[in-house]
Amino acid sequence: YSRESHSRVRMIVQPACPPLLGASPADRSAPLKPDAKCREALAAVQERLRRDPAGIVGVILAARWPAHVPGSDRTRRHMMFDRNGRGSQASSATLSLGLDETLDLLEATGTRVLIVGAPPAFPFEVPRCLLRTSDGCFVDRSFQAAEREQARVGIADAIRGRSFVRFVDVFEKLCPEQRCSAGSREAPLLADRSHL
Repeated sequence: YSRESHSRVRMIVQPACPPLLGASPADRSAPLKPDAKCREALAAVQERLRRDPAGIVGVILAARWPAHVPGSDRTRRHMMFDRNGRGSQASSATLSLGLDETLDLLEATGTRVLIVGAPPAFPFEVPRCLLRTSDGCFVDRSFQAAEREQARVGIADAIRGRSFVRFVDVFEKLCPEQRCSAGSREAPLLADRSHL
């Protein structure tokens, strides 16, 4: 697409780091502290946007959004930290507040935004499952439904009234039926449990 449209595309990825300037997840090795690598990566992106917004007309924000709200288990993903290092339980409100700061910056620089919702998550490694069976691999769409809904609410709150932002719900596109397919051996939809 980049070549066809004569556009430059730059992809910035920091594992387990959602694009939330106003919040960061807990460190995997020290769950009561913010993830320093995530904060550094986000600060670098923020500085780049502030220093030289020219030429950046659009940004695609993608994350495993449901991983940053409470769920049925009690893992590290339930702590989020604000820019001052104050921790709190993650919720749709903390997701929304963290995303608000990102969108405020992008709005100030005149950047259009596409937020991509998370694909279906699977409780198993998709490639392994597809190698073991010819019948396909599926998960019921109710798997992590509460987390998906909380993430959707947090995103909806953050984008309300912002005409420069669009949201695409990938889950609904990939999982229109009661069961979500992981694709086939020839065309898997996911690279692991939750990444396209």
